[in-house]
Amino acid sequence: MDEFRRFVANSRYAVYSDRLVLIALCQGAAQHYYGGGNGVKDVDLWLFFEEHPLVKIPHRGNCKRSMSVTFPAMGVRRVDLMKKMIPAKFVVPGDPVKTVRSYLTGSQNATPVHLSRKPVLGLYPGSWFLLRVL
Repeated sequence: MDEFRRFVANSRYAVYSDRLVLIALCQGAAQHYYGGGNGVKDVDLWLFFEEHPLVKIPHRGNCKRSMSVTFPAMGVRRVDLMKKMIPAKFVVPGDPVKTVRSYLTGSQNATPVHLSRKPVLGLYPGSWFLLRVL
């Protein structure tokens, strides 16, 4: 949540303060949680936002930030935080999971197609903590 607060504290992106749809664990770490894969090389966290009509989140590197974090059971791992806008046509009002599912399965863009190949686990809002979104 600290990364979210830093992101929206930037005056340019303050319009996203009430547009966070879901924070999700994606790719290899999510697959590992479900008993598949080859261990956890890094942890990919995605912050999905409902797209603002005037202020866009840059696509370059999906506005990525990386840091090293020590996990008790895994040791030091790189954690990648990525931010992604969900276009309005995929938004299901009041339902973050259906919104993310709609985007990941309905968009033909490279990022959602890539993310939809492995499990996606909700982390926030808390009612979706570690529940499978996709």
